[in-house]
Amino acid sequence: LVVAGGVLSVIQLVNELILLGVDARIVALFEDSAIYDWTRLYTRPIIFRNEQELMANFPETDIAVATLWNTAPWVAEMVKKGRAHESVYFIQDYEPWFFRKDKEGQRKRVKETYQMIDNKIVKSEWLLGVLDEDGFAAHKILLGMDLARFYPRDAKASGPPIVLAMARPGTPQRGFQSTIEALGQVKRTMPEVEIVLFGDRFLASQHIPFDYRDEGVVTNQDQLARLYSEADVFLDGSDFQGFGRCGLEAMACGAACVLTGVGGVTEYAKDGENSLVVPPKQPEAFAAAITKILNDSGLKQRLIKAGFSTVKAYCHKREAKQTLDYFRNILEPMSLT
Repeated sequence: LVVAGGVLSVIQLVNELILLGVDARIVALFEDSAIYDWTRLYTRPIIFRNEQELMANFPETDIAVATLWNTAPWVAEMVKKGRAHESVYFIQDYEPWFFRKDKEGQRKRVKETYQMIDNKIVKSEWLLGVLDEDGFAAHKILLGMDLARFYPRDAKASGPPIVLAMARPGTPQRGFQSTIEALGQVKRTMPEVEIVLFGDRFLASQHIPFDYRDEGVVTNQDQLARLYSEADVFLDGSDFQGFGRCGLEAMACGAACVLTGVGGVTEYAKDGENSLVVPPKQPEAFAAAITKILNDSGLKQRLIKAGFSTVKAYCHKREAKQTLDYFRNILEPMSLT
């Protein structure tokens, strides 16, 4: 349990299932104490010291849910042992791609976990299609966000336009170099623009050739919503995103978005409608899209308005209800025997 978007999705879903009357628990081998300052938890996670302790003491349950490829064997074993009646695989990304192409053996190991659990949940049409190419069926339930937390705050003030970007040099596929090159071009073209970066504790150690405001790692979700709200443009220049929660969060808070059209982002990002969608690893295209929005107030307002309409479909309460319905359908045959 660490501060990460995929973990937030798990915690958020567990919280909402609890509010729907489910006895939902989180089981893990590690817990970062920072998560308690980061988001609400309506249950105390069960933390085991190692895999052996987890396997010996996993609580009896109707459904055990794997949330990462290396947890799938544990969940499958729980069903074999009779500690869980059914198993579900909560897949948020195409995890074979977590490993480089030359790590074919490791990629194969990840793919093999998809055979261990029949019931699979994905969050995007893109991931549904990728799994289908591998010969696996899945059920799509759209990701949910807490729209009572991500909404426009009264944060915009008179002053220079603000471009907000996620900058995570230590995280693969987040497009750090492309992002910095693009923002440098924007700064040279429009020196008055204020650049705001977030996502890394040690950004000052990186070579960034322009003035910027460093917000570091933002663990407070309300603070993050305020950052989105004060921004005129939000840029996620990732080379790839399993879903791209940040883009939706920014839309919900009233920022016009420039996003790369790869992976799960394509589930919600529509070029020229609710965002400007650009190819990954093309900083010139990033910069052109940002300056286009900053120079065209009509375009900016159209993107923001359409963004508000888009995020309505991504409520976390809807996600939890659909997930509970899916769980009930899985358990229904068992109740009839």
